[in-house]
Amino acid sequence: MEEQKQNPTDPLMGSLKIRTMADDLNKAGPAPSALPPSHPAPATPPPPPSGLPITPTRPIAQTTVSPPAVAPPPLPPRPTPPPVRPVSPPPPPARPIPMPPPILEMPTPAAMAQVPASEPKKTWLVIAIIFAILILAGGTLYFAWPAQPIPCQTGQISESCLCGQEVKGSGFCCNNRWMEDDCAYLMPPAPLISAVNQTIKIEAKGKGAGQILESIKQVMLDAVQEETKPLTFKIDESPDKYAQTLDEVAGLLGFNLPSSFKENTDAFNLIVYANPKFATSTATSSPPTETEIRLVLVAKQKDSSSAQQIMTDWEPTMLDDLTPMILATPGQPATTEFQQTEHNGGIFRYLNLPTSTATVEYAVLNDLIIIATSKNSIFYVYDLASRL
Repeated sequence: MEEQKQNPTDPLMGSLKIRTMADDLNKAGPAPSALPPSHPAPATPPPPPSGLPITPTRPIAQTTVSPPAVAPPPLPPRPTPPPVRPVSPPPPPARPIPMPPPILEMPTPAAMAQVPASEPKKTWLVIAIIFAILILAGGTLYFAWPAQPIPCQTGQISESCLCGQEVKGSGFCCNNRWMEDDCAYLMPPAPLISAVNQTIKIEAKGKGAGQILESIKQVMLDAVQEETKPLTFKIDESPDKYAQTLDEVAGLLGFNLPSSFKENTDAFNLIVYANPKFATSTATSSPPTETEIRLVLVAKQKDSSSAQQIMTDWEPTMLDDLTPMILATPGQPATTEFQQTEHNGGIFRYLNLPTSTATVEYAVLNDLIIIATSKNSIFYVYDLASRL
């Protein structure tokens, strides 16, 4: 920029010098290149136009521009520290090692040779003494302790055994009771019809046939329904003995049986039948006045094929032989020969008697012969036996 010319006519202007930014910059010298670009040099104001009056200005306080700070010399480089050895982490605690099971070591022959020979001899001697003591004690107890006899089986005794409270070597042991005779006398006959099994015991010792038959009637008078029960006859006491054969029963009741019938019979039951619903009175409107009580003989045959022939041969004398079984006054039969009828698939042979509830009648069912003294009784027992 050009300097402004002075006006000679103005006295004040002769002594006044206008300070410009250019003068300041010239005095300071060239601008240091080290100035940061953030501090640019101030711009120089343009000179006033010529011919215009210049108003005197107050002196402007001069600002001192501090020189740029000189950077201190760099510090010497720090010495490189020695390399630090990395510290490894402590190892984890070791797991406990399980102790192995103890191993029994067998002594070697050399070790056994070092054991004195007297020690094993002493051990074996002690063991032998202990065993000898045990054997002696067991033998003493065995022979000193009384031997208990074994219980006897039912039947004939073949060796010493305990029958009841006694030791017996012979005879028969019957339900823990010793007898000289067969055990059959102590046991009632087994039922041949499973539905007829409630045995009635009749005291027969010292009684006649009439008394025994009357006893049979008395035990069935209280019957409230039609039923049958097998009979057994007590013929002795201490011990109790019962009639077991057809001959014994026939002798007690007073009737006869043919030899062919008895020889072919394997087992038998004498059954009593009671029917309280049947009236002996001829009046149909009156209530029952007497319970019908009849006897039925059931005999199991050894040879069933000959059963019918045996009964046919017996028909001419059957009424006279079985009269005591009827338990009523038979009188003369209405017919002289046996008649035949059928019931429930069976064939029945009968001989009618004057008494309305009394007959002599029989039927053959498989290996059973059923002999009854009334139509009601034989039909009832036959129906029970046919269910087997």
